[in-house]
Amino acid sequence: MKSFLFVILSFMWFLPCSQGALSPSGAQTEEMEVEGQPQILYLGTFYVNSDGRVKETLVLDGNDRYFFLIRDTVVYGKVNNSDLAKMDACYEFGINWKDPVLMPSIGNNAGISTCDTGYHSDHVYQSVIFQGIDAVLTFWMVDITYDNNIGRLAVQLYRMKRESPVPPVPPTPTTPTAPPTPTANPCTCVDRYGGGIDFGLARDGRYIDLGLGWKECNDLRKSHPQCRLTSSAPPAPPAPPANHCICRDRYGGGIEYWLVRDGRLLQRGLGFSECVDLRKNNPQCK
Repeated sequence: MKSFLFVILSFMWFLPCSQGALSPSGAQTEEMEVEGQPQILYLGTFYVNSDGRVKETLVLDGNDRYFFLIRDTVVYGKVNNSDLAKMDACYEFGINWKDPVLMPSIGNNAGISTCDTGYHSDHVYQSVIFQGIDAVLTFWMVDITYDNNIGRLAVQLYRMKRESPVPPVPPTPTTPTAPPTPTANPCTCVDRYGGGIDFGLARDGRYIDLGLGWKECNDLRKSHPQCRLTSSAPPAPPAPPANHCICRDRYGGGIEYWLVRDGRLLQRGLGFSECVDLRKNNPQCK
């Protein structure tokens, strides 16, 4: 049997298979045959922390096919100092005055998306079946600042048996609710903190530009070259944003704003107009 690299399983939810494998550290592990799905092998569960650290999983052999499930939720802060803001792998939710909003929160180095089937109330999302990348598959949380994040997401990794002549039907995900309306433009304007103060231009869970006003973001969405791509292939790495700073409404209600870059406070005690002007002129924001 060709050598594969796998991590030790944290929880034994499925029936064991006799095939062995090696984790990246060299420890001996066992693949697990999924109950009722003998053509699918469960490889392990990996936890992606919300603090932005990259999580390594396994080396995915280029001759094999894989898919993964992402489950659970994380807290990424409060809106207006009251509503608890939560995210699963694909949507922001839990804010009293907003419906779930598409906001992919987890990235991977294979460019595989899990957010194409709408909002799942059980917060479980499944990827498509994809070919191995002959490298370690890694995951990370996507955010601007991580100091107010709490929790982690669980990634369950599976491999298809090579002897399967036809790709089997993977486990059926929960019927999605409120699927997003298809659009010819793949970019979205994400209201990062609520209240319409700071928007980020995003595509496929990756930010192209940050710290924009609503009109500025929508104009850029129409003209930015990365928003005109029609290929299903992952987009090219985003260009560095023109302005790295944001004006954060620290306490809600538009009373006091802080000028922030990459989670670091540059200046506090500002009015909104004062903060916007300082954001344009402060050399640390460029």
